[in-house]
Amino acid sequence: AHAIYKIDAAGVKSVLVQNEQFKGEGFTMNGLDVHPDGYLLVAKKSDGKLFKVPLDAPKKFTAVKLPEPITAGDGILLAGGDLVIIRNRTATVAANEILVLRSVDGWSSASIAERKPHEDNYPTTATLRGNQIITVASRINALLATLKDNPGGLQQEFQIHTIGTIGADRKE
Repeated sequence: AHAIYKIDAAGVKSVLVQNEQFKGEGFTMNGLDVHPDGYLLVAKKSDGKLFKVPLDAPKKFTAVKLPEPITAGDGILLAGGDLVIIRNRTATVAANEILVLRSVDGWSSASIAERKPHEDNYPTTATLRGNQIITVASRINALLATLKDNPGGLQQEFQIHTIGTIGADRKE
């Protein structure tokens, strides 16, 4: 879909913003996190764009200027002012890494502060536990293979990795 949805406290879904820029091949708008200053940062997995979407005026979204496309960006996590992006695979890219972006201009642009290879071949998301970044590898590639061979079956095993604190100046 070429939309970002919201769900209210009663569980009612509606479109926050819809735009042709969100369209693409395969997985498109995927990882997002809410910045404390009132906007979303949203990764577009298929072509590596990152969008800043103001919650009070979502149609006024902008693309964050990046030094390179962040293709295969899946889960994202705001941590200590940085944006941690979990990259895995697309049809043309096999990144399998943790990328840390940093912005000094309120996410009009961002630079790559760190790159760290991920030991799993399909990491998908991250969370904080204390000051440690924890990643989950959903093994969606195995899930899709299981469903193809056994349509009623679901992948039941997932891997969790503590990747440590990325960035010497990271705060919780």
